[in-house]
Amino acid sequence: MTHTLSSYYHGCRCPVCVDAYRTYNRNKKRTYRALKRAGYVHRVDPAETREHIAKLLACGQTLSSVAALSGVSTQHVWALHHGRTSSVSTSTADRLLAIAMTDVPDGSKSDHFVPAAKAQRLVHEIQRSGISQSRIAAMFRHTSGDLGFMSKGHPWVRLSTYRRVLTVYQLLARQGRVPASVLEEVVS
Repeated sequence: MTHTLSSYYHGCRCPVCVDAYRTYNRNKKRTYRALKRAGYVHRVDPAETREHIAKLLACGQTLSSVAALSGVSTQHVWALHHGRTSSVSTSTADRLLAIAMTDVPDGSKSDHFVPAAKAQRLVHEIQRSGISQSRIAAMFRHTSGDLGFMSKGHPWVRLSTYRRVLTVYQLLARQGRVPASVLEEVVS
């Protein structure tokens, strides 16, 4: 068996492996001290990062979509968001702070949310034109016949649902059944 640092981590406590472990830690501490003297900050206060995550969530992102966009694990994003970490590495903070409020992850568009007020306004205008709620639900491919996102307790709707509402509204606006001016207000 070759005696190395790896052997120490696997349980070997012979003098060669212990010496390899001590040498590794000594060099690691020297490197960090040298970087600190040079002005490099390895860990920073997570307050700014935590605030940015909260803003992303307020814009409709989920913790998993923030993790997907940044390349940071979902568990780490959760821990940052819930205040379970006392510091964060500068590279992790930079990756999370680089996410724009409008970014949508490629692989998880189905779990991205948008404010429900836009969809609610469009559905309200469709209802005012005389189309029943069950017919509207069928147009949006809602199987139950009700529009749960129309209740006051739902501040968000899935992006896919909003897009369906928008598509149906555009179709009805082209037919002249609903006012197109509302579409301009909602989309802007």
